[in-house]
Amino acid sequence: MRNLNILLGLCFATCVVKAQTVTPTVYSNQGGYNVAAGGSISWTIGEPVSETYTTSTNKTTMGFHQPELGVATLIKQQGNDVELLVFPNPVRESLTVSFNDLENGVYKMELFDDLGKMVFKTETEIKADSKMVNLNMSQYAAGNYYLRVANPNLNKTVKIIKTY
Repeated sequence: MRNLNILLGLCFATCVVKAQTVTPTVYSNQGGYNVAAGGSISWTIGEPVSETYTTSTNKTTMGFHQPELGVATLIKQQGNDVELLVFPNPVRESLTVSFNDLENGVYKMELFDDLGKMVFKTETEIKADSKMVNLNMSQYAAGNYYLRVANPNLNKTVKIIKTY
């Protein structure tokens, strides 16, 4: 009888105790996690990515590391005490290039695809009242692109990710 009571007590305790919860955690010997005012990013080294699936509302990357939020909205390219802001990145339709911290003048912008082929080229004059340039990206296929912005004092290349 005593063994039956112990068995029933263990069964009852098993039913009452909550099941374990799984949190999105990655244990890796290389990588890191950083937080800034605009969000956070985490990464690990040596992760294979097998496929990315995108819908109008969700993006899922099938692989080892699944972060909670992986969307970058702003990239700063720094060097020689200047900043070139390019956003949003990843981009769907319109890419904005901000020249706020750069001197006025004529800038050449060239967009290259992943194979190095130039797909777009323009020159724009930056003045005190026009420090932002919008580029229409809706006509390009999804993939990686490289935007080069140059003048005699600046030569910067920014990786752009174009989504569906």
